[in-house]
Amino acid sequence: MNAFKSIAAAALLSVTPVIASAASVTIDDFSVDQFVEIATGTITDNVADAGIFGGDRDVSLTATSGTGNPGNKSAISVFGGEASVGNASGQSSVSDFLYTTTSFDLTDSGSNTGIAINMSSLLGSFDFDLTLTDSVGNFFTSNQTVATNGFLTFVFSNFTTAGVDVTDTASVLLQITSNAPGSDVTFDFIEASDLTPPSVPLPAGGVLLGSILLGGAFVAKRRKTS
Repeated sequence: MNAFKSIAAAALLSVTPVIASAASVTIDDFSVDQFVEIATGTITDNVADAGIFGGDRDVSLTATSGTGNPGNKSAISVFGGEASVGNASGQSSVSDFLYTTTSFDLTDSGSNTGIAINMSSLLGSFDFDLTLTDSVGNFFTSNQTVATNGFLTFVFSNFTTAGVDVTDTASVLLQITSNAPGSDVTFDFIEASDLTPPSVPLPAGGVLLGSILLGGAFVAKRRKTS
């Protein structure tokens, strides 16, 4: 089943590239609900659905600090098309979202150039670590620290340079670490897409007027995969 998402905005040319590919591959659109919470220790859970990359979403939540109050917990919540990592006052955590398959071409025959995650809200600061592993066991982890809302992108070239064959992907692991107690983040999809910015035509006079793209839109087509 295909889904289309359209957003129109004015933006600087130097901002994160928009998702422009018609061949995007959905890792997870969070249409299947899931919930775990814990005050101390680690908890794991699994949900299965054909629309999730590889057919399963495995989550693991570890409380890395806490107040000792059983009422203060860390949680992973997936509901209504959004995933949230939340920490009560005094709580910090590490959350894993793991997707496994046998072999899959995330580039969709070269159309896609990276993985994008859309964050709709964020309180505090988080480390996002994305690990791709190919079918022969090569893996690489790309890390970004995030403190604002918006699109977070991981380009495939960083993984291929490290020896990972993203056309033969066996697993995708997203690890989210809260950098301060009480931090919260919500995001609404993970997908492989063409992250190349759309070309900007020159004005009739042949002069590019500044570095601002006035207006614009991009369309992200998300195709569920099993």
